[in-house]
Amino acid sequence: MPTQHLNSSPNGIKIWQLAWPGYLALGFISLLAIAVLSALFSQSEHGLIGFFELFINIISDDYIRHITYFSFLQASLSTFAAIIIAIPVARFLYRRQFWGKQYLLKIFILAFIMPTMVSVFGIIAVHGRQGIFNDFFSLFGFERSTYLYGLTGILLAHIFINMPFSARIFLNELENIPPEYWRLSKQLGLSEWQIFTRIEWPIMRLSLPSLASLLFILHFTSFATVLTLGGGPSATTLEVAIYQSLKFDFDLPKGASLALLQLSFCLIFTLFLHRFSNQINLLNSIGKGSMRPKANSPLSYLADALVILILFIALLLPLSSTFIKALSQTDFSILMSATLWLSIKNSFILALCAASLASIFTLSLLLSKRALKAHNIQNIGYHMFSSIGNVILIVPSLVFGMGLFLLLRNHLNIFDYGLHIILVINALMALPYMLKTLEPAIDSMAERHQKLSLSLAIKGLARARIIDWPTLRQPLGRATALAATISFGDFGAIALFGNDHTITLPMLLYQSIGAYRSADGAVIACILVIFAFGLYAGIERLIGGKYVKT
Repeated sequence: MPTQHLNSSPNGIKIWQLAWPGYLALGFISLLAIAVLSALFSQSEHGLIGFFELFINIISDDYIRHITYFSFLQASLSTFAAIIIAIPVARFLYRRQFWGKQYLLKIFILAFIMPTMVSVFGIIAVHGRQGIFNDFFSLFGFERSTYLYGLTGILLAHIFINMPFSARIFLNELENIPPEYWRLSKQLGLSEWQIFTRIEWPIMRLSLPSLASLLFILHFTSFATVLTLGGGPSATTLEVAIYQSLKFDFDLPKGASLALLQLSFCLIFTLFLHRFSNQINLLNSIGKGSMRPKANSPLSYLADALVILILFIALLLPLSSTFIKALSQTDFSILMSATLWLSIKNSFILALCAASLASIFTLSLLLSKRALKAHNIQNIGYHMFSSIGNVILIVPSLVFGMGLFLLLRNHLNIFDYGLHIILVINALMALPYMLKTLEPAIDSMAERHQKLSLSLAIKGLARARIIDWPTLRQPLGRATALAATISFGDFGAIALFGNDHTITLPMLLYQSIGAYRSADGAVIACILVIFAFGLYAGIERLIGGKYVKT
């Protein structure tokens, strides 16, 4: 049956009747994005007509040229470092079987979903002036160093956050290598180098373009890491400059111009990512490499020992140092603070509400797309349903927040509705991840159950209860848990709209780090980690059921 591009299906059903939830969600997100862009253009120093003058300013204005250059520099180096370390880590996890391997793989996921401010605190606890490394070298008479702040600290934090994620992606690719390849490699007696160059690398590089594009966008729009570890004007990015122009200088035209410049770069990066979006896999790797020939050469053992050392320094030490620093404190007065418990309450409210809103958006878009596909309709809405989630990649959360600030500041007291604005931004932040997680599950469900549902005339709520819910329960639990955890640990939106009444745990941790209250910071970081992971596990278990697998 040919694909339909009309206003009704072959059965005479109107398209809006098939996909009205998706069109409502699509309309809301699109109108919000258009309103934000309009507010930015209206406030910009250049306006819509002089938009291209922004790019001229990169050449003529030393400040803009510097922060643009540094934004690209730190994003490029962070992406390169995360990938170049992830490749040997993935190979090590694939070819070695050891006790605790599954727990290590779970830690890899936790590092990616961990609140950014906790990651920053862990890096400071290891590499800061009073950190573990300086404590160790001071025993031998060396002076305490301040190498952390600046580009070095930003790279260390980005490696901690995104290297494990990259390694999981590469590990996924390695587990897709056909067994015939390994049988043939044994027959030919290939060396470890030949195995890597002729079998493993050609497989891993399939996901390299999409992974590198995604990491570059995440690093280019990194906010909390650069704000905390940048160390000054020499290590400032566009994202931080936007925040400073609004929060400290209250220079709205300058901030809007910088936001539009940031937005234009993100649009280019996202289009490049979309070109390779179908090549990236979900994080379902389990680390089984039983078919692979054993690597028994001394050089391979030496390489794996080096990988273990890198994992310890880059991942395990910052993660464990947060708890060690908290348990070694004697001052736990922060636990009696009313501000702490207010921030916990606000964080949970934001996380649960944002995850619920993101879930409504995601299910409305994807189930509407499934309904159109079932009637062989592929119009503009069909294609937009799965791509609208990229709006938060094109318009980063800080840029989105500034646009909403400009849009609403003349109509209401922004800070009285700070939590509501943050809720919407956090829901949109989680949307790309939820769409990526649920879309394959819904597509697979449609292929398996569509004909059966039609033949038995099961539709509406009956189909949702009998067929959809049991099939989607586990991926929905995983996606909703991820959305809640992202919102729980977000610092970008709260940095703009936060105050004494809307403070959250990440904001409270940032204030402790900025005031050099390491004892309070360690306790807050531990509370943030425990609650974030507890929230993830609780939602995944509640929605996904008893037999959810990470």
